[in-house]
This record gives sequence, C-alpha cells and structure tokens, in this order.
Amino acid sequence: EKTNRLLKKAQRKLSRKTKGSNSYSRQRTMVQKLYARISRIRNDYYHNISNWLVKNYDSIYLEDLNVNGMLKNRKMSRAIQEAAWSTLVGMIKYKANWYGKTVHQINRFFPSSKTCSSCGHKVEKMPLNIREWSCPSCGEDHGRDINAAINIRNQGQVDCYEEIMPDGIAGLVEIPERLVKYITKIERSSPSGLV
Repeated sequence: EKTNRLLKKAQRKLSRKTKGSNSYSRQRTMVQKLYARISRIRNDYYHNISNWLVKNYDSIYLEDLNVNGMLKNRKMSRAIQEAAWSTLVGMIKYKANWYGKTVHQINRFFPSSKTCSSCGHKVEKMPLNIREWSCPSCGEDHGRDINAAINIRNQGQVDCYEEIMPDGIAGLVEIPERLVKYITKIERSSPSGLV
C-alpha cells in the first residue's frame, strides 16, 4: 500500500513537470525506481512460489491463458499486465526442467471454470463476478477458483497419463503459511493490488 501511494504521488508530480527539464528527468527516474521496486518484490514472490511448487510436485498443470485477449478488457488490463503471469510460468518451467519435473499447459479453450468438477456438467455462461456457484445437474457447491484448479489438474492428468489419479495421491494442498503471508505483503506493495 505504501509503495502504491508513493508511485501515484510520484506519477502525479511527473505529469506536472515540463518535458525535457532537469526536474522532469529526476522525477522520471524516481518513478522508474518505484516500478523497479514493485517488480523486484513480485519476482521475489514468484521465485518463492515456483521453488515451492517444483520441489513439492512431480507434475504441475497450468492453464494456457489467452493474456492478449484478456488485455482487451479495459477494467482488468492494467492489473493483468502488472501481474506478469508469463514471468511466473517461465520460472516454473525452467526450474521444473532443472529438477526433472513435468510441466503441462492444458488447452486454453478448456472450460475449467464452467465445468462441474464432480459430475462434468458444463454451464453455458459464467461471468467473472460469479465466484461461487451450484451445479444445476448434481447440486454440488463450488468455489470458482478451486473448481477450476481441480478441473485443470484432472485434465492435465488425462492429457499426460490418460487417467485421473485418486485424490489421495494427487489431492490439492494448502499453500504454506509463510507464502500466504508473503502474498499479503505483495498485495500491499502492488500498484493494482493484483500479483
């Protein structure tokens, strides 16, 4: 939050300076340093989470997001760009390669959020503002992100091994508390609140 406020203040000051002047140059350097600081904090978190994932899992399944298409959404474009998802994916891939682990990205058109992870029923539409929903077929209640994560894991296993492993072998686990605390720290530092 503090970095966010400093960046906004520095950008406002920069907009009032005359281009080409010495004070404009100094202020622009200050804005660049704040952006660099935010980038370092985000990358440090990405290194921590990618290390944890690669060391704890033999297979990692990711969704191949259409980031360019998502950037066309004016309300979310800045937050998506600042999140730098491709940076995290790149870190996971090269670290998995070091340790001999598997990274698989499922097809970007797979409806992970709209498919019930219990019975496989697919709903027609699911706007982004819907975070929890009930399956009209089996009645199961779903949190949007957890349901999508289960579907991505299952589809990744089908793609790689042609079968879904029992939950006891490859169930979802919680992120360690130290990384959860780190997420809170990042969210306070990020200009958009999204990492």
